[in-house]
Amino acid sequence: MNLTLEDTLLDWLTWKSGIGVFAVFSVLSYQLKMELNNKSPFKINKDKIKKRKEYEGESLKEGLWEVMQIENKINIKNYEIEIL
Repeated sequence: MNLTLEDTLLDWLTWKSGIGVFAVFSVLSYQLKMELNNKSPFKINKDKIKKRKEYEGESLKEGLWEVMQIENKINIKNYEIEIL
């Protein structure tokens, strides 16, 4: 099951909007919280998520965190909403 979750999270990053990034952030945050509290039946492969170094065709140095920062800047500029 965790392989399917990891693949789905990575697939969501191909969406051409910040919604995919927000979805990944939300699901990943919840999963990590459940793992920390020993309430998850599986552990997600964090290395697989961290190794994602491309977003919308652009190379990334910091992986998912950099994507979240990019989308946050876009949201501030376009909508005056800061998520991070």
